[in-house]
Amino acid sequence: MEEMLKEKYIFYEEIGKGGSGKVFKAYDRHLQCLVAVKRFRAEDKISEKELGMLKELRHPVFPAVLDFLEDGEFKYLVMEYIEGRNLEDYIREKGTVGQEQAVEWALELAEVLTELHERKCPVIYRDMKPANIMIDEKNRVRLVDFGTALLRYQEGEEACAGGTWGYAAPEQFVKGGGMADERSDVYGLGTTLFHMLTGCDPSKPPFLMQPLRFYDRKLSAGLERAVRKATEQEREKRYATIRRMKQDLENYRRSDRIKAGAETGIKAAYGIVLTGMMLLFLRLWVWLERQEAYGQRGNAAGLGMGFGRTWAEREFLLLAACIFMLCIGRAVINRLRCRGCRGIRQEKNVLLTVKKGKGLVTVFLIAVCTAGIAAGGNVWAKDGKEQIGTEAAEPKENMLFVIVRNGQGQKLLIRYDAEYRLSETLRLEFPLEDFEQGEHYELRLECVNRDSGAAQSRVLLFAPQEQ
Repeated sequence: MEEMLKEKYIFYEEIGKGGSGKVFKAYDRHLQCLVAVKRFRAEDKISEKELGMLKELRHPVFPAVLDFLEDGEFKYLVMEYIEGRNLEDYIREKGTVGQEQAVEWALELAEVLTELHERKCPVIYRDMKPANIMIDEKNRVRLVDFGTALLRYQEGEEACAGGTWGYAAPEQFVKGGGMADERSDVYGLGTTLFHMLTGCDPSKPPFLMQPLRFYDRKLSAGLERAVRKATEQEREKRYATIRRMKQDLENYRRSDRIKAGAETGIKAAYGIVLTGMMLLFLRLWVWLERQEAYGQRGNAAGLGMGFGRTWAEREFLLLAACIFMLCIGRAVINRLRCRGCRGIRQEKNVLLTVKKGKGLVTVFLIAVCTAGIAAGGNVWAKDGKEQIGTEAAEPKENMLFVIVRNGQGQKLLIRYDAEYRLSETLRLEFPLEDFEQGEHYELRLECVNRDSGAAQSRVLLFAPQEQ
C-alpha cells in the first residue's frame, strides 16, 4: 500500500495538525491536481465518522472527498485541496477582520450551519473556530475538519465531550451531561466572530470575552449585543437556532441607525441649549464690565431689558452654574457609558492603548465656566462684598513618567495585576523635560526573579544638557 501511495501521490509538506490527525499537501498523479491528504491511525473511529459525514454532505463550503486508502497502521482520507489561507493565520497577520467582512463571513457560516441543523438527520458541527475555516481565492469561507461533528440524536459518551476549549460551548465538555445541540454551534460561531472582530483568541489567557466595544468603540453596539447573546454560558440564554442569530446579524445595522438618530437629536438639543446659555453668559459678562467701568449709569441701557445691576449679577452667576452643571453632567454620562469599554486591544498578550481625543471640548467649556464664576466673584467683591483670597498652590510631588514601547514602537499599557509573556525587546523612554538641565541623576533598574528571588540591577548616570 505504501508503494501505491508513492505511485499515486507526491507528498509535499504538512499543512495542518489536529486531534484527529495530520493533513498533508500532495499532488495526485492521476488527476494531475493538488489534493489534501489527512492521515490518521487505523483504530481512530472519529476520522471514519468524518469520512462518512463528508461523503453524505454535499455543499460547496465543504471539501469534496476524492479517495480513501488504508495502509496497516494508518488510513488516508484524500480531499479537495482548498487554495487560500487559514482564517487563524489571516487574523494573526492582519490583527483583526473588518466589521463588514467579519459579518459577511459569519453569515456564510451561519447559512451552512443552518443547512446542517435543518437536515432530515441534523448534524451538530461542534468545532467552529478560525483554525477550521479556510478563505479561498474568491474570498469565501470553506469549512473543514468534521472530526468532532455528530448527528443530533447520537447517543454515547463520545457525543458528550469534544471541541476546542475557548471556542466550544461549556456543555460540550460535560461527560454524562446533556447532549450538545444547535445552541452549541451558536456559541462556536459567536466566539469565532468575537475573535475576528477583536483579534483576541478566547482559547488563550486570560480566557475572557469582554463586550466587543471594550476593545474598539467603533464597533457596532447592535453587533456587540448579538455576539454577547450568542456566547452566553447558559445555553438557555443563547439564540435558540442559528437562523435566529443570522437574522440579528443581518439586521444589526437597523438598531444602530435608530440609536444613532436618537443620540444625534439629543446632542443637537444639548448643543443648542449650551450655545444659547454661553452667548447670554458672555453678553451679561460684557455688560457688567461696562457697568463696573462707568458706575451705575445706564443700569438698564446696556441690554435694553429693564433690569438693574444687582439682578444682572444674580443671573450671571446662575447662568455660570447652569453651564457648569451641563458640562459636568455630560462628562458623567460619557464616563458611565464608557465604563467597561476602555479603548484597548490585545496583541501578543500585551494590552495596547488607543489614543482618543474625546472630552477635550467638555474640558474647555468647564475651564471657561470656571473662569466666568471667578470673574463674577470679582464683580461682587468690587461692589463692596468680601474679597475671597486664593490660597497658595501646594507644590506638587515630582513623579518620574516612564513610557514603555515594544519592538515596533507601539506604546504599551502596563497593568500591575497582570503577568505578560513577552517575546521581544522592551524600550523604556524618559522625557528629558522632567529633569533639570545640568543636574546629575542616577537611574536604577532592578529585575527580580519571582520564583528564586534573585535580583539583577543596572545603574545609569546621566546629566541632561540643553540641545
